[in-house]
Amino acid sequence: MKPERLTAASKLWREVNWQEIERHVLRLQRQLVNAVEQGKRRVVRHIKWLIRTSYHVKLLAVPHVTQKNRGRRTADVDGDMYTTQKECKNCAN
Repeated sequence: MKPERLTAASKLWREVNWQEIERHVLRLQRQLVNAVEQGKRRVVRHIKWLIRTSYHVKLLAVPHVTQKNRGRRTADVDGDMYTTQKECKNCAN
């Protein structure tokens, strides 16, 4: 990857509105709980698909895995470690 693209990715990572992303993911999870409680199986399946494919969920998962978890200094399956903001942003894509 070119250096100018890495710096752009790093800037984007720092400028992510984490509160907005967390609110979006929590809203999806709340909708899922409500659909399960109401027995709407089709809606449950759709919301689960949304959660599984959502870019916001991926973005929110990256800091949990690379910064907050106890195993953040452990390499992943491929042997890679994501320690910088640039690497974290590329991990979400």
